[in-house]
Amino acid sequence: MANPLRVFRKYQYALLVGFGIMLMFAFVVAPPLNDYLQTRAGTVGGQNPVVVTWKGGQLREMDIARLRTWHLLTTRFLQRLLQRVEAVEAATVNWKGEQVALIKGMSYPYVGRSVDADNSPVYQILLQGEVVDVPQTAVRSISPKVEPIAQASSEEELVQRFMLAEKAKIMGVVISEAAVQDYLDNLCDVTDANRPNYAELLREATSGRLDFKQFTAQMLIELAAQRMLIMSQGGLLAATPELIYECYNRLNRRVSAELLAVDVADFVAEVPEPSDAEVTALYEEGKDRFPSPMSPEPGFKRRERVAFGYFQGVFDEFLQREMDAIRPNITNEQIERYYEENKATEFKMPELPPDEPAPSTPADTQDAPEATPPAATPGATPEPAPESPADTPQTPPADDTPVQEPTAEPPAAEPAAAEPADPGSPAAAPADAPGSDAADADPAAGDPQDSQPAGQDSDSTSRLQEAPSRIDDVMLASFVGAQDPPSDPEPQEPAPQEPAPQEPAPEEPAPQEEPAPQEPAPQEPAPQEEPAPQEPAPQEEPAPQEPAPQEEPAQQEPDPQEPAAQEPAPEPAPQEPAPQESAPPEPTVETVSYKPLDDALREEIRTTLARRDARQPAQEKLEKAVEQARGVVERYAQQLSRAQVLQDAAPPTPLDYEAIARQYNLSHNKTPLLDILDIAQIQQADPADDDPPHYEFARATETLFGQQSGMMRRTLIDVAFDDQNIGLFMPRRLVDGILPQAGFPIPPEKLFIYWREEVQPEELPPLDGIRDEVVAAWKMRQALPLARTKAEQLAKQVADAGKPLSEVLVDNAANIIRSNPFSWMTRGALPGSTGAQPMLSSVTGTANGQPVSIAGAGQDFMQAVFDLNVGQVGVAVNQPQRFVYIVRVESEEPPEEQRRDAFFAAGITPEVDYLVRMEQSDIVRDWYTGLEKDFQITWQRTPERNWRFD
Repeated sequence: MANPLRVFRKYQYALLVGFGIMLMFAFVVAPPLNDYLQTRAGTVGGQNPVVVTWKGGQLREMDIARLRTWHLLTTRFLQRLLQRVEAVEAATVNWKGEQVALIKGMSYPYVGRSVDADNSPVYQILLQGEVVDVPQTAVRSISPKVEPIAQASSEEELVQRFMLAEKAKIMGVVISEAAVQDYLDNLCDVTDANRPNYAELLREATSGRLDFKQFTAQMLIELAAQRMLIMSQGGLLAATPELIYECYNRLNRRVSAELLAVDVADFVAEVPEPSDAEVTALYEEGKDRFPSPMSPEPGFKRRERVAFGYFQGVFDEFLQREMDAIRPNITNEQIERYYEENKATEFKMPELPPDEPAPSTPADTQDAPEATPPAATPGATPEPAPESPADTPQTPPADDTPVQEPTAEPPAAEPAAAEPADPGSPAAAPADAPGSDAADADPAAGDPQDSQPAGQDSDSTSRLQEAPSRIDDVMLASFVGAQDPPSDPEPQEPAPQEPAPQEPAPEEPAPQEEPAPQEPAPQEPAPQEEPAPQEPAPQEEPAPQEPAPQEEPAQQEPDPQEPAAQEPAPEPAPQEPAPQESAPPEPTVETVSYKPLDDALREEIRTTLARRDARQPAQEKLEKAVEQARGVVERYAQQLSRAQVLQDAAPPTPLDYEAIARQYNLSHNKTPLLDILDIAQIQQADPADDDPPHYEFARATETLFGQQSGMMRRTLIDVAFDDQNIGLFMPRRLVDGILPQAGFPIPPEKLFIYWREEVQPEELPPLDGIRDEVVAAWKMRQALPLARTKAEQLAKQVADAGKPLSEVLVDNAANIIRSNPFSWMTRGALPGSTGAQPMLSSVTGTANGQPVSIAGAGQDFMQAVFDLNVGQVGVAVNQPQRFVYIVRVESEEPPEEQRRDAFFAAGITPEVDYLVRMEQSDIVRDWYTGLEKDFQITWQRTPERNWRFD
């Protein structure tokens, strides 16, 4: 038998040449030919329809798909270049078991950072598909010298860039292939000497799905669009002082206004019926839009509706069960130890110190002098009498120095003797008689000054209380003077030193000289006993003529302190230590008491200890329970999916949700079919006792914290409608509270395990099924101009009258809203901290005595209101264009001059800068709108958004 390979060996050369030609055809000629044939077939067969047209061109489905793929691959490669590090020194790395020297200045793909065996930082780079470590000292990060090209997020943005490139061609802007090379060099910060092989890097980054020629073609579009955008918007993005100040006023100018709503629905009856062509045109306009309560544009497409099933675990219920188990095991020793360790902070009973009532007695003594002047002098000299009590309350707040000044009381006795020589107020006469007796008796018992806190407080309090009861100020003066002798031995020495401090105090004595006549009387007998001490005192007389009035300050200082009430006598003044001794008694009087450890407190501590010890196990059991329930549902979902794929697989037995809930101490429920608007309405409504159970699930809000994003809150709308490819019964988790993964010790309030139990996909009802809805939307659009015209007529009527709305539009007075002051924008947290930003203010007020709010007060509404000055009248339409408001601005705050000064002082704050940038983005968006009008861009279908690129 002949060898079958004999023929092959005989004609091997010819066969190899033929196979080579076939391979060349398969890899080079076949792909473009296949694309061409598919394009022709698609065009002829209608499977490659026109997607977008413009003046002079069009793009079909395959064109859009090619642009999208090339753009996404190009931006992926550029991002990979930005994530590179450049070796600046020769470095040796271990690559596949061999030591390989990196090229100095060469760029390598960056993977991440790590540490080596010596705990030294290293860079991780990609070397021909292998991750290798490079010493940190051998590399440096690249900072791009050119503007990176951002990835488009929708087909609409992709076509906008294509149109910009077309406009660049019209204006003569040329981007060459050399410009692409320069862009890559600047992006990587390399030169001709160390330029990497971009084609090889592109192949690695895109897995060979984009060659360098295709990449260059796409880059010509991207760079032309970027250059055109920079040229066209160079002046658009300049922040003028007028724009900055306008944004400042949006945050800081607040107005109050009168408003009257004109309902657009009231004018629908005046609109004629639309024709079939008009109804069809409106249906075509809104068939690809979802309806929105805050949008004036009609939408007839139905959103996806989902019925969710869920298990709910409540932390407090798990906590209570753990507490009930722990409580009996808590011993009395633990309770007593906790009480002793925490009684100073948790069980301290606030009690007033016993000295608190004492100040009331000096207050009485002050009241007594007020009463004595009228008693002693029924009208002779009323002025000095009120002044003495008025002065006395002023002196008590003074420092201890005024107490030292009364040391001049002994010398004051001499001027006091001179005072009776004066015309003499009737108050002096009665003061002499009783004052001398009391003064004589007191010197013998004047020593107790040193024991003021203990002994004299009680004695002085009783005696001072007696004085006001007699309505006799002289008794108080004589009692104070009686204390002078014991303090004399010490004050005599400091007395000459105190005149100096008395000199700065003349301000107080000046008004107090009038009450002095009350004291001189008791001091007259004092000089008899203290002739010697008064001799040095005369030196003080020239300056201390004021001391006599200062005797009252001495009496007044004790007012805040019971011991001081006795010291007010001139004696504490001569003795500086005496006032110092009176100060320390205050803290010593304080007492501390604690709640008794009775049965009630023991139970309270037992509960505290039980809660403390139960929190951690309760949280762990809650987590375990919901995860176990989740596993049950997940296994059911997998079995259900398998049964749907395999024809011979039997469907799984439906789950007994109630039994699962009881097993894991959870609760089960199911929602009706809901879309995101239904859930949003539930979240915005105030909770009520009769809310259905699923409202609690719809309102669940989980909070997480990130170092870069700050605080973020997510609701069911954010997590349950983010992926329409989620299968039925695939469980997901939602936390009502702070996510435990965020590192916070606070356990979540509630945990939900939920799944899609029934789904009604998004759909577009046929026109016949929603014709009434389309007609109603058409009539509302036609009624808006009628309502605006009526509102403008009423506004002109009010403006011509120059009066408030309530006085001109009397028939509608009950519906007129008087707003609370509001600004255009409200300050919020800035991006980078919590993800929030300044937002539109809410407009609230009252109408007919009832609180109301303006629904849909959008940007156009605010613009119309804040264009008015105080007293002006205008009209403003809310965002959904359901109401036209007649607006009269009543007042504004703060005034214009004050706002301008504050603006110059504050400068451009982060909030103002944010509003400026938002205004600039609106300008750019309007510029794009103008570009589309110039090119007459028309979409034949809704552009795709939120791309996901694998």
